[in-house]
Amino acid sequence: MQQRKTRRIFATTFSFSFVVALCSLADSALAEIPTKLTCASTAFEPYVIEKDQRIYGVDVEVVQAVGKRMGIDIEFVMIPWKRLEQEVKFGNATCVAAYFRTPEREEYMDFSNVPLHITAYTLFTHREKYPALTFADIKGWSVGVNRGFKTTTDFEAAVYEKRILQVELNSTDQGFDMLHLNRLDAVLTNLHVGQYLTRVKYPGKFVPLQPSLSSTPAYFVFSKKANLSHMIPVFDEYLMQVMIDGTYKQIFDNYN
Repeated sequence: MQQRKTRRIFATTFSFSFVVALCSLADSALAEIPTKLTCASTAFEPYVIEKDQRIYGVDVEVVQAVGKRMGIDIEFVMIPWKRLEQEVKFGNATCVAAYFRTPEREEYMDFSNVPLHITAYTLFTHREKYPALTFADIKGWSVGVNRGFKTTTDFEAAVYEKRILQVELNSTDQGFDMLHLNRLDAVLTNLHVGQYLTRVKYPGKFVPLQPSLSSTPAYFVFSKKANLSHMIPVFDEYLMQVMIDGTYKQIFDNYN
């Protein structure tokens, strides 16, 4: 009788302790997700736009929509692209929208598994030069590229062969202004970025050379020094929800 009573007391104590432990684990998991994050990016319209002291755009709104579902208030600051990667590497930038995945970057960045967008690297040039030209026909062109941006193997080969002079830009917007002034022959950028800037600033003047040079997914990333890799599965899950339920399309259509 005494043994059965002892076993009941032990079972009750164990069950209570197990429940307490589960609650502690749940509280710990919740505590590991911050309620506020400051992420960084650079101007890459329509994905990231800085205007009238506001930062907005497709990537910004999508990330903030995901953050809202996770219970996180996410704001953005702007950092020049070439400096931004170093800021991530040393932990001064907690999170960024968005980067291509490379083995080098994986050493100091934690990547989401679901891309924020696909970058179709495309040359934009004056309408009168299109559609007779292809990339293989280009010789002696000055082409603007955002400072610090990774290009493509074909483009790098053309630069090496001196078929193309690569001109570093502070922004894609600057590149289109220089193209307008005939100080460049073309700008290499994301297809949607080029289409957006053409429509907003120079409607009907510039066109993309087809096909695009490459199509590469760009991902939301955390600095490894932020120790937030545990958030990635949750971020991926809500990003997929945003894409499936039509929120992503609605945001994208607002800018295109």
